[in-house]
Amino acid sequence: LPKYESVGKKQPRILSAEQVGSLISKAKSLRDASLILISLATGASITEIVNLNAEDIFSTKEGNHVVIFKGRVNKSQSRMLIIDRKIGEIITKYKEGNGLKREDPLFQGYTSSRNRLIGRRLTRAAVDLILKRDYGREIGVENLNARMLRNTFISRFLGTEQQLNEVLGRTS
Repeated sequence: LPKYESVGKKQPRILSAEQVGSLISKAKSLRDASLILISLATGASITEIVNLNAEDIFSTKEGNHVVIFKGRVNKSQSRMLIIDRKIGEIITKYKEGNGLKREDPLFQGYTSSRNRLIGRRLTRAAVDLILKRDYGREIGVENLNARMLRNTFISRFLGTEQQLNEVLGRTS
């Protein structure tokens, strides 16, 4: 057989600081802003994010905002992460503005006719479509997707590899 040169490992695509700022500032709704901010602040997988219920994000007595990811069997561990106060306030504003009950999915789809929440949980594919269609071109990123947001978090993480694995809920 002919010998081929090694292709090498492809580097993950990440967003620059300017692109992150532009993405956040161009969010068309509090839902989209909340989704983007949770992804960039926690590095959680998109499946974990769309599986959040309204009760999974709350304020503590000290004024901190906490996100509880329940984890999935053999994929990630359940964990509780403290998020930035400003991000927590945006999410709280989103939850209150849409009258979400504790057990309601945090991220729901809209009807096409009236821009009203329909109560169905967003899917991973829907999130990728929203990112690609509504924001990718605006910030100059081709094929923007949720994995790029996670990779951006990972590339900017300042702790050790062990701390990163704990934050991401990776099993050993």
